Amino acid sequence: MSNRYSGSLRWYTLASDLLTYVNAHMTTRFERVSIVPGLIAWDGCDCGAIYLMVNQTFDCEDFPMQKVVNDLSMGCGAPYEASELVLQVMECAPTPQGNSNSTSVEAEDAAARLVRMDAYEARKYVREFLCTQRNNEEITDFIIDGQIVQGPSGGCVGTELRFRVGLDMEV
Repeated sequence: MSNRYSGSLRWYTLASDLLTYVNAHMTTRFERVSIVPGLIAWDGCDCGAIYLMVNQTFDCEDFPMQKVVNDLSMGCGAPYEASELVLQVMECAPTPQGNSNSTSVEAEDAAARLVRMDAYEARKYVREFLCTQRNNEEITDFIIDGQIVQGPSGGCVGTELRFRVGLDMEV
């Protein structure tokens, strides 16, 4: 296993590499691309944004399971360290124009198409990056969990993808 993802910034480095890869391959050109310390609230929209955070980190014996069943008090600990990461892609939601109280059907359709395209591409490029890292023995393994559509809320609509990555435990 390589030392690319080691030390106190191992998860930040992985997140940075992954976000750079995903952003470079997406069709949408995002104005805001950032690793963030926590989930972004969807109450005010940064139209055209992609964010990635490391949500939780845990020790495990059998990745991707989040548990240690053996008594490790006398040993060195679990063989793997894993993290859940969350990728958020935000776009502007359609808003009413002029004196209307509702958005146009065409604007809703365009937003739906854009969200589905972003969701497909985000999932595809996260998987592609992580497969390469696993094949190059930079990571132990990964699993892509749920992907949901967020919004419309605060003028935003988009997708949120959660996934887990395992690394060998550092000694």
